[in-house]
Amino acid sequence: MSMIVLMCAVREEIRDILSWFKALSRVESRTDSHGRRIYSCRYLDQPILLIQAGVGREKTQEAVASIAAEYPLTALIFFGYCGALEASLKVGDLVVCQRLLSEDVPGEILECDAGLTSLAGQAGQRVISRQASASKIQSGTSLTVTRLISNPQDRSSLVSLQTAQVVEMENFWAAQTVAQDGIPFLAVRSISDEIDEVLPPFDLFLDSGGALKWKKAAQYFLAHPGELSLFPRLWLSSRRASRSLAEFLQELIPLLVPHPQRDWVEQVEHSC
Repeated sequence: MSMIVLMCAVREEIRDILSWFKALSRVESRTDSHGRRIYSCRYLDQPILLIQAGVGREKTQEAVASIAAEYPLTALIFFGYCGALEASLKVGDLVVCQRLLSEDVPGEILECDAGLTSLAGQAGQRVISRQASASKIQSGTSLTVTRLISNPQDRSSLVSLQTAQVVEMENFWAAQTVAQDGIPFLAVRSISDEIDEVLPPFDLFLDSGGALKWKKAAQYFLAHPGELSLFPRLWLSSRRASRSLAEFLQELIPLLVPHPQRDWVEQVEHSC
């Protein structure tokens, strides 16, 4: 049976939607030979893989290529945190990424599947109609970079060079990899840090799976103790971003499942 894949980079991004799947039915988990966490879930009769791929280009391309070779895929949805490149975007806001740019491949623009994007719009309307929070959902463009953007100055320089609303580290590479096999792709991101946010240099003490390198972290914060005060706010921001992603995916998944083998655009047109 064909598979729907939901993929993210780090453990914190996956937590809330994994809890939702566990409430629906039994979830089986395993760690593959590359250290990726893979959760086998179900929605009704549709098998869904939930995968924590790791951070950045190499981890993303390896994970996508491996899963596409192992399973027949009807859709791959990449979700996760991102940084805002517009002042109007706040923590917990969602961006459905219609266009994907890469700092490493200037001038090339990839696009998410039009049918999946339409279904994402429907899911977004359902979220908006049900939630009491002030978080918003919009479509836009993402910029994939190779490093953590941790300060307002770096974000401002990206704004001056690119026409993107959010910055992240995986979208472009995931889309490029599945495009080779014609697999429908969608990227959805939730704001975890706003445009004026200052972050610790997480790339110095987090591994590619998002796990803390305790020795390096201790060395850094012993030298910069003042930055420990950032963590309560950062934790709250990541929790809000995770909840926004889960709320959205809970509305999107039922729209994907009824006719997973049909062309997505045709499905949307017939449902209108």
